[in-house]
Amino acid sequence: MKVWIILCLVAVYCNCNQEGETSVTEADRYYKVEGTIILPADALSRSTWQSDVRIQVNYGETLGFVKKDGTFTIHNLLPGSHLIQVFHVDYDFEAVRVDITSKGKMRYRRNNSLKPSDVQLVPAPLRMMPRAPIVYFKPKEGWRITDALMNPMVLMLLVPMALMYIMPKMVSNDPELKKEMESMQMPKMDVPDVSEMLSSWLGGAPPKKEKKAIQGRKK
Repeated sequence: MKVWIILCLVAVYCNCNQEGETSVTEADRYYKVEGTIILPADALSRSTWQSDVRIQVNYGETLGFVKKDGTFTIHNLLPGSHLIQVFHVDYDFEAVRVDITSKGKMRYRRNNSLKPSDVQLVPAPLRMMPRAPIVYFKPKEGWRITDALMNPMVLMLLVPMALMYIMPKMVSNDPELKKEMESMQMPKMDVPDVSEMLSSWLGGAPPKKEKKAIQGRKK
């Protein structure tokens, strides 16, 4: 009977020891990332500035919250590559990628989707600063005189007027060019008389032109 009791106690102790080792091993697999959010003074002056900031890991798989001093901690990260993004109402932040090895070594780098091979390391702990304010509406442009001058209708009027002013001066200064321009002009065509055209249409004879009589002196 004593032997059975001893065997049961040994089995329970071994089982508890195995469970303790398993829990420690699983706990060691999770890591945390720490950083600081740096905002301009106008954003920090708001009473709700903490709720305006949102931290996401891997597009929302894990969320992080900002403390009053601007620091944040993201827990329960497994080994692998994780994308950390900071979202704010008025400012745009650059995303950072964290690579965690199986031994717990971490590497922070800029997230370059166009050139993943271009690795730009970021020092730890993270200091997330906004790169530019977010513009939701395009600012209204003021009136400029160049807008009026570059109008197609204005250009259609100004260009011919400029040519009419410049071309005569160019022709007058160059005799050869003046001769070429005169030779290129079309000869004048004889235009019929309107009265003759009307009389021919109405069926009447065209009016005869009066001829001046030339009186010669008789010798």
